[in-house]
Amino acid sequence: MSKEVKIPENIRELTRGYIPIDFKLMPEEEIYSVLKMKLSSKIRDFIVVLLIGLLGYSLYIFFNSKLSVYDALPPIIIFLTTYFIWHYRITRDIKHLFWNILKYSFYLLLIGYGISFLASYLKTILEAFTSTLGLENLPTPKFSLNPVENTYALIEYILDLLRGYIIRYRDILGYGSIALVIIALIAIPLIYFYVRGRRYYITNKRVIVRQKFGTIQVTTLPIDGIIEVTAFQGLFGRIFKYGDVIISMTSGSGVLRSLTPEDKSISSGLYRVKRKIEGIENPWEVKDLIIKLREEYIEAQYLKRIEEELKAIRREIKREEIEEDVEEEEDREE
Repeated sequence: MSKEVKIPENIRELTRGYIPIDFKLMPEEEIYSVLKMKLSSKIRDFIVVLLIGLLGYSLYIFFNSKLSVYDALPPIIIFLTTYFIWHYRITRDIKHLFWNILKYSFYLLLIGYGISFLASYLKTILEAFTSTLGLENLPTPKFSLNPVENTYALIEYILDLLRGYIIRYRDILGYGSIALVIIALIAIPLIYFYVRGRRYYITNKRVIVRQKFGTIQVTTLPIDGIIEVTAFQGLFGRIFKYGDVIISMTSGSGVLRSLTPEDKSISSGLYRVKRKIEGIENPWEVKDLIIKLREEYIEAQYLKRIEEELKAIRREIKREEIEEDVEEEEDREE
């Protein structure tokens, strides 16, 4: 075995959380690394959960307020922030982050302009529609090139449309807001225990993933089935020192349920599946380790096949020599 790949001296300390159901070592199998998911790798999830709780609290205050535009601004801002953070969970760098913020701010601005323009253009139809709802004196929003005035008028118009329903169902909406806060409080410890239950073992024959969160799931990725290994660190990953290792596997009998399937494609009758080892320290070193172990495993299997072929050749030569000796002995007897 290569001297570049070494078994860590503190392997017993690293495997302290090992349980027998995780896996059992095969013949000539050795553990080279034990990895835990970092709690900081779920910083985005914690932020989203906290924002959901804050959204519930702000909605509760809004439903019990005068229902003005200024009362509606906090929940609107929190909702948009929550959606943006959740939807763009993979951010390559700060430039990419700010570009997305500017891009979608521009989209929202165009949507606001479009709605206000249509409302002004279809003023007669909207007034007829609102009169059927008993809102005869409801003013139609006027189109303005000033984005602040335009947005303010649009939000005010929507609130005027919904004010009667909000007042009528204020108690139910308040309970729903409280439910959001409770869900956020419950989700925080669930995320913590999810991270605590995730562990990765890397041996010279396979990569093993153990997930213990209520139930226990153990997934084995054979080293010889790996065709590509990629390491990735996003913006948060570089800040909090964690990253992901994406392993491309092949399967000829179908795609099994993976940890985080990123891509599926078929090539020459084989499925190609990408599985992710997420939230670990030193993803670049782990990537190099997996590649090195794969090369050594394939080389060892290749040498083993050559050795078996040489043994078969020796047996065949020995058999032929024995047959020749027997023939020579028979010739002498004749």
